[in-house]
Amino acid sequence: MKRGFDARAALRSLGGSGNAQMNESNCTQTRRFAEKLVAADRVILNNVVRNQILVSFGDAEHSKARNRGDPNLRQLLGQLTL
Repeated sequence: MKRGFDARAALRSLGGSGNAQMNESNCTQTRRFAEKLVAADRVILNNVVRNQILVSFGDAEHSKARNRGDPNLRQLLGQLTL
C-alpha cells in the first residue's frame, strides 16, 4: 500500500496543471516514438492519439530473421529508451 500512497502523493504535489503537463509530455514522447518506429520500417497499427502504440514487427519468422542481425534495430531501441 505504501507504493500506492507514494504515487498519489506525487500526483497530488504536481497539482492539476503539473499533471496535465506530465500527460502532454508523455503523449509527445509517444508520438516521437511512433515516428521513429515508422522511420525504421515498422508498422503502427493504431492511431496514436494518447500515449499508446500498437506496433507490428511482422510475423514471427519475419521478425526473427529481420531483427536477429539488424544493427539498425539495436540503434533504434537505444534511441527510444527514455
